[in-house]
Amino acid sequence: MKRREIGDLPVFRFLRVLGDLMAANWLWILCSLPIVTIGPATCALFTVTLKLAKDEPFGLLRTWFNAFRENFKRGLVIGLGAIALLIVAVTDFIFALGQGVELLRKLFIVVSVVVLCVLLTVICYTFALQARFSNSLKGHIKNTFLLTVCCPGWTILMAVIYVLPILGLILWPEMFLYVLGFLYLMMGISGPTFLASFVLKHVFARFGDQEQELPEEDNWTLEE
Repeated sequence: MKRREIGDLPVFRFLRVLGDLMAANWLWILCSLPIVTIGPATCALFTVTLKLAKDEPFGLLRTWFNAFRENFKRGLVIGLGAIALLIVAVTDFIFALGQGVELLRKLFIVVSVVVLCVLLTVICYTFALQARFSNSLKGHIKNTFLLTVCCPGWTILMAVIYVLPILGLILWPEMFLYVLGFLYLMMGISGPTFLASFVLKHVFARFGDQEQELPEEDNWTLEE
């Protein structure tokens, strides 16, 4: 059997994808260490996982660092915005727990949940849109909420993909670490992002996605 044919076997393709995801996870961790660079690192991660989901040929290191550099400024803004949303949501929830007035406690919990939902939409779509398409930052933000409204089922599925591992660690830490500890250690964020990229592949396919520029935000409509 030729080398190319061996490399195309399902088991070798699986191992190749697994290796790319492990490497991408550690690259994401390293590039996110200053915290403020978590945005560009996430854009680079989506660039890699979307290519894996679409089975597009690419070189991991070259693709990663090119995407990190090209998305640095806008990714930085999106990342800082996501961090700000997380801080607001956590602060409101902690403040709500300390409230003695029932009405205020419920009010701040509702605000915290709403902010977390906005944060999830940013994680589900904004980083991926920035990684995959050319558009203004305003356009990416507008398209994020447009996709959330027009594709609620896909959005909920992606939210579950991201939230379930976190809830599992919080509610059943011993079981999750015992059963999936190795995957958490080696794949971390790249695993859920890869699964979400399959969902995004179907969402973006509605635009005939070939990494081209999406229409400007003022005239972008979803095709049926």
